[in-house]
Amino acid sequence: MTLSLSTSQDSYLMQNVIVSVPIADVTIYKLAGNGDPFQVLLPGQTPTFLITIYNSGGGAPSPTPA
Repeated sequence: MTLSLSTSQDSYLMQNVIVSVPIADVTIYKLAGNGDPFQVLLPGQTPTFLITIYNSGGGAPSPTPA
């Protein structure tokens, strides 16, 4: 955050100033496609994953599901 104040021969008097900045907090969970924490694959097989993203903070709105 950057707060800039400038003046041209005037003065500023700031009293009882409160600055509130929302902070986003994103949590990401990644599991194997079958819901296990890991998966066993044979050579040539394609891994699948289940990825869940949560906005657990208040800084940015959560997207609406499509």
